[in-house]
Order: sequence, then structure tokens, then C-alpha cells
Amino acid sequence: MKNTKKILCVLFALVALTFVMAISAFAAEYEAGTYNELKTAMGKAADGDIIKITAGFVIPDVYVISKGVTIDFNGNTLETTNGYSGLNIKNAGCSLINGKLLHTGRTCAIKVWNANKIEDLEIEIRYNGANGAKTIGGIVIQEGTTTGINSIKNVYIHDTNTSELTTTNGIQTYNCGLTECAIGTMENVTIDVNNYGMWINANCGTATNCEISGGDTGILIWTKGGYTAEINLEGCEVSGGNTAVAVSINEAKNGSIDFAADEATTLESTSGTIFTTTQYVAYENVTVNATVPGFEVSEDGKVVCANEHNMREATCTEAATCSICAHKEGEALGHSYVETGRVDATFEAEGKITYTCSVCGGTKTETIPKLEPKEYEAGTYNELKTAMGKAADGDIIKITAGFVIPDVYVISKGVTIDFNGNTLETTNGYSGLNIKNAGCSLINGKLLHTGRTCAIKVWNANKIEDLEIEIRYNGANGAKTIGGIVIQEGTTTGINSIKNVYIHDTNTSELTTTNGIQTYNCGLTECAIGTMENVTIDVNNYGMWINANCGTATNCEISGGDTGILIWTKGGYTAEINLEGCEVSGGNTAVAVSINEAKNGSIDFAADEATTLESTSGTIFTTTQYVAYENVTVNATVPGFEVSEDGKVVCSGEHNYSSVVTEPTCEAAGYTTYTCSVCSDTYTADEVAATGHNYIETDRVPATTEAAGSVTYTCSACGDSYTEELPKIEHTHTEEEIPAVLPLPSNGDVAKTA
Repeated sequence: MKNTKKILCVLFALVALTFVMAISAFAAEYEAGTYNELKTAMGKAADGDIIKITAGFVIPDVYVISKGVTIDFNGNTLETTNGYSGLNIKNAGCSLINGKLLHTGRTCAIKVWNANKIEDLEIEIRYNGANGAKTIGGIVIQEGTTTGINSIKNVYIHDTNTSELTTTNGIQTYNCGLTECAIGTMENVTIDVNNYGMWINANCGTATNCEISGGDTGILIWTKGGYTAEINLEGCEVSGGNTAVAVSINEAKNGSIDFAADEATTLESTSGTIFTTTQYVAYENVTVNATVPGFEVSEDGKVVCANEHNMREATCTEAATCSICAHKEGEALGHSYVETGRVDATFEAEGKITYTCSVCGGTKTETIPKLEPKEYEAGTYNELKTAMGKAADGDIIKITAGFVIPDVYVISKGVTIDFNGNTLETTNGYSGLNIKNAGCSLINGKLLHTGRTCAIKVWNANKIEDLEIEIRYNGANGAKTIGGIVIQEGTTTGINSIKNVYIHDTNTSELTTTNGIQTYNCGLTECAIGTMENVTIDVNNYGMWINANCGTATNCEISGGDTGILIWTKGGYTAEINLEGCEVSGGNTAVAVSINEAKNGSIDFAADEATTLESTSGTIFTTTQYVAYENVTVNATVPGFEVSEDGKVVCSGEHNYSSVVTEPTCEAAGYTTYTCSVCSDTYTADEVAATGHNYIETDRVPATTEAAGSVTYTCSACGDSYTEELPKIEHTHTEEEIPAVLPLPSNGDVAKTA
């Protein structure tokens, strides 16, 4: 009987072998060395066929394999780059063998619904963090699978991520919920990734001789919604940074977790913790079974040490905890906080109190709500002074009616004066409003200045916004130069913002010249003006007159009767402005660059393509150097212009030269001066020699025996003259003129002798 059974078994084996050989004999083989060839081969292949890869190539799409074929990598490397996933296997007969899969996309390298095996394969995950933080998987057994994968053997899964934003898991079962195995067997599988080596919530069969390592956790085994999560380790090595094995129960009902490891399996972690058990929320009818040497399951379903715990002392944040199984006893000690830092709240921002634990050094912060401003009203000058006396930094003074401010009015508090649509008039002979607090703002109305010097003088201010500034000076007390806004010498921070402001003049005297915005000897390295936006300036002299950093002006219209913008440096100042989408115009020139007694200073002027520069005369740039200067840098970034070697802003292309002839004179050569009407660049040429003098005699004084004479010669061309002296005439006598005997003197005269 026994022999009969043996014979029947042998016959059955022979029949089975013959059947397998017959099937193998009918298996077709196709080759693919490109992605297109792979798609062609897949189209031809049937279940059981083999597709052999003959060269490595890139698969850019999510590639779905729905046939029971074997893809033999044949020692080659395929790269999957899709932003979703790489290979998607949806046939229980499909196998991947013998080569390497490099996944540089996202989500996962291989997603399995149903598959036969993955064998002799290296899976490298190399994601660079494009499109933000991502969690990438090596192999994911997907939700909706019916049979999972039979076998994973001789497989190496690892990451070489180039971004710290990326976390990588080796093998994951994604909400599978299978009662049968999501993974039949694992053998000689090595996993080395930066997050979870395995992250499973289904039956994953038996893993034999595997090395499973995760930067956070070796194996995370969890259940949710009635799932059965199971794995059995034989002769494996499991390690993690924080824990070797984590058991997690999350919103579970009627589920189970089964974890077993034999004596040949080692569990270890960098922190020393082997097991952690986490229950996120209350659960019902969940069974936790763990068969691991040295461990047991506690009454509350946690895997804990079977013998003595290795308890760490309680800390401020954690109860006394076993370093091996994370078992806890008692309560955390709690922090002992003391205040160690405070940032007071302002009207613009919340404050913050920092507390530090005197025991562990841990910190926490407490938010202080933003301050709520108080509001005061003023409809007369006296009411304004009263309100200012009561107000504190951050408060608001609302103007309820227009009035006159006869004095130089100094604002030294960080208040906001809301003109509330009204007009204030400043009449003082010196200046109008003087702002000396970096928190002060002027908004929403009109300032009429009929005094002198300037309407607003700024040492430090927050903003001037939604304000019209009219300058109307009648020329009393002689000629005066009046400013709209002057950033004053001695400022430390200047003004943060000037927005939606209109500065213009309606002067009643031709003696008065008006400038829109001026920085007066500021010399600031930081911004005298932070930003300007939608500012319109229309005055009769300089639109802006600046010698400090004036930040960026956007969508501004700056017009001056003489010059749109005069930018200058003196004594080491840095003068700078950047124009974006602005219109700058002047009567004589749009922009004037001036260097006056400067050393070690710089001028920086920039305008984008959307900015227009124009003048009535046609001149766009003039550059003036009043005196010799040292180490002064001029930079200009303006379409159509450049800086010459001698520091002048000139046309970068052709000049538009006009000529003026200087005729030669008797003593000086003549020449022609050529000047560019656009940038004022000038040079001389075409020299003509001096004509020389044409002297003629214009006066003569004859010489006598008593005195010298002279002859005067005068140039008939230029009137230049010179005189030549004629010597006195000497006496001369002849013999005939001398008598032999002189006559006797008569009338008592004395005789003369020759």
C-alpha cells in the first residue's frame, strides 16, 4: 500500500512537471530597449510571456501593467520619473525580476494591486523635493487589492534623497484590509530608508532573513477600522532611530494586531526603545498579540517588557518611562516656567512674552494682543494742542474742521493725524508741521502752506498718505525757496512711506521757487524715504532735490519747472533712487546729476523700461561737477544711457549734437563746441588759428630837445594798443653859427661866449 502511494506520488509529480514544461514551451519572449518598445512588446504579450529589457531607459508616465507577464530587467536599470508613481501592477501573474528600478518621481516606485513576485531587484528612491515635501514609498500594496503579492525576494530598497523635505518608507500596505496576505512571503529583503522601514496594516505573512531599517521606525504596524495587521519575523534584523517596532491603534473597532519574532530575530534602535504602543483614540474589541522573546502584551493592549523595566526618571513633559518598551508610570512633573523675555505689543503688531522652564530649559510663548488706539478730536488749533497733550504713541487725532496753525508745530509723538477730509493751513514764516517721531503719520486731507521754508519738515516719521500739499507763498520778505516735504538734516530714520500724495504750488510771486520733496544734507546710509507710491509733484523748480537714499518710487509723476529730479552728493553722502513706472519731466532737464565738494560718496539712479524721462528743452540728463572730487561713484541704470569714464550720465547710443562756433580772435584760436541736446555731453573741435593783430599808427607826439616823444599803435580789429617812445632831440651847432668876436653886451647884459 505504501509503495502504491509512492508510485502514485511520483506519477503525479511527472504529470505536473510535464504540464509546466508544456506551458513554458508556449511562453513567448519579447525584447525592449526603449519605452516605446516596451509599450509595443506589452501590447503583443499575453499572460505568462516574458519581456526582456535589453537596455536601460526612462519611463515618464504612470505605467500600468495589467497582464500576467514577467518583466526581466536583464541586469539593466529602468528609471520612473512621473509625479504620481512609477510602475502600477494589476495582474496576479505579473513579476519583476533581475535588475534595478530608479524612481525619481513621487508617491512610490511600485504600486501593487495584484502581483506574483518581485525578485532580484534593487529599488532606489531619489526624489529631489520638487513641488514641496513628499512621502515616497518603495513598494506600496494599494487599497483595493484582492490578492496582494505572493513573494518579495532578494530585494534591496533604499533612498538617496536630495531634499530634507522628503520622507521615505520601504514597504507599505495602504488601507488594504485584507484577511488573506497582502504579502505572502519576504525573503532576503534589505530596506534602508529615512522614515519607516515597513508601514503595514494588513497580513504580511512571514519575513525570513530580512534587514529592515528606518530612520524613525523599523516596522510600524497598525490597525484602523477592523483591519487585521500581521507579520512574522524569522531570523531578521529590525532597527530604527526612535524605535524598532511601533504598534499603533487608530480609530479601530474589531481589528487585531499580530506581531511575532523568533529567537534569531534582533530588534534595536538608536534611542534604545524597542517597542512603543500608541492608542490615538478610544478603541473597541481590538486584539493585540505579540510573540517576542522578552516581551508580553499588557492588559491595556500594549507590548511591554516581560520582566523588569528599564525606567527613566520622569521629566517635565513625560512620566517615568521604560527606555525599552515605552511603558509609563505616574505623571509628568510639569514645567516650572519663569518669564525670560518680553516684546511689548504695539498698534501695528502683537507682543510676545517668552517663558523658560527653570528645570529643563523648555520654552513657551504667550501672545499679547495688539494695542487698541484711543481717538481724540480737534476742530481748532487749541483743541489740536489739547488732544496732542493727552494722546500717546499709536493714538489717533481726528480733525473735525479746518483751521489755521500759526506756529511752527512740532509733533514729537507717534500719533496719526487724520485730516478727515479737512484742510489745515500753516502760515509760519519758518515752516509748517515738524515731525520728530518715527510712529507719526499724516493722512486723508489737505495741508495748505502759505508760510515759508517748507510745508512739512521731517526728522523721523511713519507715513504721509492720501494728502494734498499746496504751497501758496506770496513772496513776502523777499525771494524764498519753499519745499513741500523736506527730510531734514539730523534725521535718523527718515520716513517709511509717501503714498497717494499730491504736491503742487500756486505761488503768487515770481520771486518764489518751489521744490516738491527735498532731502536736506541727510547723509543717511539707510533710506531717508522708504517707498513712494502714486505721488504726483508739480512745482516750479525741482520736483525732487535729493542727496540721500530715497528707496523706490512706483507709479509717480514728478515734474519741476527747472528739473524733474536733481540728485547730488556732497561730503561722502550716498544719493540713490529707483524709479518704476514713473513719469519725470523738467523745463531744462529731466534729471540732473551734481557732484559738489564730494569725497568717497556715490550716486545711484535707476529707471525701468516703464519709466519716461522728458523735458521741454529736450535734455534728459545733465551732469555737473562743481569742483574736483575724489572717489565718487556714479551709477545709472537707465535704458538708452550709460556712465562715461569721467562719471557723467550720457547717451549710450548716438548723440544729438548741436554746434556753436567761437570765432578766432587776434590772440586766441577759434573752435566749435558740440553739445548733445539729450545728455549735455560736450566736446570742442575744428580749431582755427588766431588771426594776429593789425596795428596802425593812431597817435604821435614829436620829440623835442626838452622832452621825448611817442608813437601809439592800435589794432584795427580788437583795439589793443601799444606805445613806442621817441627820444629827445639833442642840440647840434655849426661853425657859421658862431661869430669870431662876440658883440659887447648892451643894456647891462652880460657877454655870452660859445
